[in-house]
Amino acid sequence: MESAVSPLDQIQSILATERNFVLHSQSPVWPNDRIAEIQHADWYRSIAENEDKSNFITLMLNVDGIAMSGSLDNSLCIFTNCIFGGVWPGPQKPSREQMLAMSFKRSIRETESFLIGATCDKPAQALVQNTPEPIAKFGCGRCEIPGVTVPSREAINHHIRVFPLSSKADNKAECRSNQNYDPIMTMDSPTEDQRKGYLGKYSLHNLYGGAMKKLLKLWFLEDFKRSNWSCFTKLTILSKTLSHYRYPSTTSRTPRPLVKFHRFKANELRLILLFAAPVFKHYLTSTIYKNYLLLVFALHLAESRSLRSEDIEDIQFLSNPRNTFLYEYPLLYTDHHNQQVMHSIDHVAQSVQNYGQLSNYSTYNFESVLGMLRATVHSTKHHAKEIANTMNLLRLTIRNTLADDFNNELKSTLEQIQKRDLLQATLQKQKNTMTRAFFIDSIH
Repeated sequence: MESAVSPLDQIQSILATERNFVLHSQSPVWPNDRIAEIQHADWYRSIAENEDKSNFITLMLNVDGIAMSGSLDNSLCIFTNCIFGGVWPGPQKPSREQMLAMSFKRSIRETESFLIGATCDKPAQALVQNTPEPIAKFGCGRCEIPGVTVPSREAINHHIRVFPLSSKADNKAECRSNQNYDPIMTMDSPTEDQRKGYLGKYSLHNLYGGAMKKLLKLWFLEDFKRSNWSCFTKLTILSKTLSHYRYPSTTSRTPRPLVKFHRFKANELRLILLFAAPVFKHYLTSTIYKNYLLLVFALHLAESRSLRSEDIEDIQFLSNPRNTFLYEYPLLYTDHHNQQVMHSIDHVAQSVQNYGQLSNYSTYNFESVLGMLRATVHSTKHHAKEIANTMNLLRLTIRNTLADDFNNELKSTLEQIQKRDLLQATLQKQKNTMTRAFFIDSIH
């Protein structure tokens, strides 16, 4: 793995330049029964209690891969602790053995920093946690549910693993923990299942890019047009209705026509799930719609700016064995479609309890940074060094512009350039939205 600048140096640089950085000892007192930021949630509070009144910082880890210059055989795997952690260049992602050889522990500990969570897509999560693939036995990164195998299609000798919940209280899967996992790490010759976490965090990417996309496929793909839940014949009219739908004013990207849902990005799927329920009400069957509404209600709470303890109890209603979303889901869509992306919804409430609102650890923020990093790479090798140099230049630029002796006229010019670029980007988004709306109207 390439790493041109140590995480320690980057943390020190951020602390030296960031003026709005609030350390633990400077944080205002917040009621114990409310969550508005990640520092109000359980994991941060537990660290604060152990550290007493000393200052510390917490980090979130993201691991993701990006293709370079549109090439299919050259990509980067970026490791980011809200800083540039390292780069793994190559034609494929690192193996489990290579992942285990990577470590940031020394740099993190020297600065009284704590890595409290990781926000990744499912394949990256399996690598980081050293757990089985999400479609395999014990594939959940949060609990030890083994799953069951069912035929992938009728009259075909092929099976897939699914993860339906059991309504029996004694069958509730145990959560993964160090209490179970650490003894395995001390074994001289652990089995393959044990080494991959047989004994053992939910992000927005998994939720919207996984669960909501799965629902849209069930409703609108031709493969399921004969199923009781299908709305395949209503897709065109639904798409036209949604094209005139007004989303919140804070929406940065209006979803494309619903007929193109298979190409939707996770943010588009998020908008559809959270705000399109009034439109779906007129097209989904009553039973399907009510089940879907349970998910919408819980996720609105999970993304609230401020949460109470009662709100988390309401989110837990998603997997409560009393006719709730996850227990109704296999009855409505069959066990065959109760795959890992749907099972993960069972852990939303615990993630909110541990880390706060889902937006606190969204992969969207990291993905926007990855796009920026990709744009800085122009060489064919030594990518880590090039990215690190660019980030150092950015930090130095910010530090200099914030200095009291920085030229005010130059500072004003730079601010005007930034405002002009932001305005142009906003106008271009509006133009693209108007063009899509005109095209949809013209074909209908």
